[in-house]
Amino acid sequence: MTFSAAFTVQLNSTSTTQTIFDGGSLSLAATSLKIEATSVTLAIAGQQVSASRFTVEEITNSAGRLVRTTVQNFELRLRSGTTDFVTVNAAAASVMVNRLGVAARVTGLVPTFNLPGLTLTINTAEPRRSS
Repeated sequence: MTFSAAFTVQLNSTSTTQTIFDGGSLSLAATSLKIEATSVTLAIAGQQVSASRFTVEEITNSAGRLVRTTVQNFELRLRSGTTDFVTVNAAAASVMVNRLGVAARVTGLVPTFNLPGLTLTINTAEPRRSS
């Protein structure tokens, strides 16, 4: 097993938004925690999942607690040796969880299957609204 990433942790334990100026402006919401990883790669037994950016953010306010997870340039590779049997790429994905439920969105989803003797067709087109 291998794991690599560069991490940044931001914490604001005060009851007001804080702005930090350190070569740029960074605002942290009141009572919030944000963990961000870049260049993330996890490999186990030849299987690999990676992302250019992975963020988990928790914000607590008068409406309750919100946990938001975002991923950019996601890739999953299931393989044997140098043969990829399943690859899944996504440009971006986000999941938000609060007391009312869960909301998720994935954009740019491209699954690819290379399974001998099996044909799969997947349509990942955006839903269309009629007017």
